[in-house]
Amino acid sequence: MEARYHFKNGTSSKSHTGRRIFIVFISLLFLGILSFSVYAQELKPRIAVIDLQYDVINLHEASKTYFLTNELINTNKYSVVERSKVEHVINDLGLQSTPNSISDSAIEIGNLLGVQKVITGKILYNNKGRTMGRSLSINLIDIESGVIEATATVEDEIRIRRNGKFFESDASTLKLSKKSLDKLLN
Repeated sequence: MEARYHFKNGTSSKSHTGRRIFIVFISLLFLGILSFSVYAQELKPRIAVIDLQYDVINLHEASKTYFLTNELINTNKYSVVERSKVEHVINDLGLQSTPNSISDSAIEIGNLLGVQKVITGKILYNNKGRTMGRSLSINLIDIESGVIEATATVEDEIRIRRNGKFFESDASTLKLSKKSLDKLLN
C-alpha cells in the first residue's frame, strides 16, 4: 500500500518529490554549464599587450593600446591580462621611460606575467601636408620560443582640421585596431 499525503493546497507528496527532482536537475545542469565555461576560458592562451611605441611628428598622441586591447578581447581567442598588471611589471623592471627597452624586453615581461604570447607594436606618423599618414605595425610573439609568430601593418590617413591641427578620432583609431588585429590573427 502506498502512503500518499495531501497538503492543504491540494497537491500530493509525489508532486512535491517531482518538483524537488526537477529543481536538483536544473541546478546540476546550471553548475555543469558554469564549470564548462570556466574550463573553456582556461583553454584559451593567455596574452598581454605591451604599450605601443610612437614616432610622433607634430601630433600630440594619446595611448592607443586601450583600443587594441579591447579589440583583442572581442576576438574571444585569448584570455587578456589586465592592463594594470602589465603596467605593474613594466614599472617593476624600470622600463616606463624607455619605450624601446619595453619592446626589447617583451619576453621577460611575458614570463613575469605568466602569458604564452605578447603583442608589441609601433605607430608611425608621416606628415603629408594636408593629411598625415598613420601606420600601425604589431607583432605577435610566442614567449616560450621567442619567435615572432605573426606581424601586421595597417595604414590610414588623418585629415587636417581647422587651424592647421590634425584630428584623430577614436572611431578611426578603433577601425585601425580592428584591421590590424584581423590581419594579425587571420
